[in-house]
Amino acid sequence: FDAGVYNLDVKTLRGGKVGVVTASLNETLGHYADWLGTSMRKLRRLNRGRGDIQVKQKVRIPLKQGALERFKESRIEYHMAQEEDFYNQYRVTDVKYRKVKYGDTLWSICQDEEIPIWLFKKYNRDVNIEKLSLHTKLAIPELEEKESNGNNGTSNGPKNKPNQ
Repeated sequence: FDAGVYNLDVKTLRGGKVGVVTASLNETLGHYADWLGTSMRKLRRLNRGRGDIQVKQKVRIPLKQGALERFKESRIEYHMAQEEDFYNQYRVTDVKYRKVKYGDTLWSICQDEEIPIWLFKKYNRDVNIEKLSLHTKLAIPELEEKESNGNNGTSNGPKNKPNQ
């Protein structure tokens, strides 16, 4: 597990009473409320009434005593569990390469290749995925679904790939 793929840093403001996080993949205000032991109402109020968040959005969070460590641990556990679930169902069998074409975005490439964004990021650490440049060489992991009938993970070939 590489937490660096998810940008899980928390900056503290106002003497440690408020934190600012950058929303990561598949996170919601509901997650933040659970991880902090606070209400959605309080989170919305801190974020000027916004209820939905987008990846990379800066989100203010309240930090009561001990909440920061609990929040960090819960956040890491959440992303680790998502990866674990993924790897219980799929395996990377190979890596192919392609170059960025006109009109490609991180989202469109992951949709076309049927891979989760976090996995794409892991295989392209040296690429500025925020600003993909034409002809940049990208590593694309090829996936295979694992069999679930107890045959030690062997497979009879590619199956349905994961959705975002």
